[in-house]
Amino acid sequence: MFGLFTKISFSSNPGCFERHLQRRYKNLLFPPDRQEVSNDELKEARQKDKQDKIELVKSHILVIKNNSLNEFSTADEHIKYLKELDLILKREAEVGGINKEVSLQALVLQLIETINSRFPEYSETITKVQALSYLERIPIMAQLNRPDTPIRKNEELASMLSEDLKTIEAIAIPSGLWGPNYKPAKKEVLECLQDAVSRGFNRSKFDEILKAWRQGELEGVTIGEKGKRGQLPF
Repeated sequence: MFGLFTKISFSSNPGCFERHLQRRYKNLLFPPDRQEVSNDELKEARQKDKQDKIELVKSHILVIKNNSLNEFSTADEHIKYLKELDLILKREAEVGGINKEVSLQALVLQLIETINSRFPEYSETITKVQALSYLERIPIMAQLNRPDTPIRKNEELASMLSEDLKTIEAIAIPSGLWGPNYKPAKKEVLECLQDAVSRGFNRSKFDEILKAWRQGELEGVTIGEKGKRGQLPF
């Protein structure tokens, strides 16, 4: 069957649009008609990713240029700038394929260290804000929510489950934290994986993905229980 597919060579660190083509390609988590990728699709995706990165660099330059913090700046001014940087990190996740050397993550960490050192009374608030926004900074989750996402509504779960096991575990945490009313939950994950198995999906991979999801849910339950006892770490 795979001999029928167009031969595709993907980038080592693709952006949002190319990454979704990479997810789909020959991936049994997706329906058969979505597993094929054409070179025209790849060309178009790379052009969109290139434009995304051009605009992101402009945002980087602007937010760094607007940094007016100094030794006399207040806590509110530091936190305001931190929020501006957090928006850039979210956009980096949406764009995807951003190297550590280019990312502003190091600048954010440096700013948080400064706030904790100069304004320790705000450290708990900062920790909470960073923890609550962690999901928005996971590339697959950020890319799902961008207005021009290449990910179709009916392939969101398949896309999530196509990520590495560490990411799958992380995005499963809200399912354990918020309970069965949160979607997707284990039931939907199991159904998606079973459909894939019916198309020939590897059973060992099925077990690995399901284990990672369950581990994330358990972590979410633990976080929820700590919160009920007033011990939530964020």
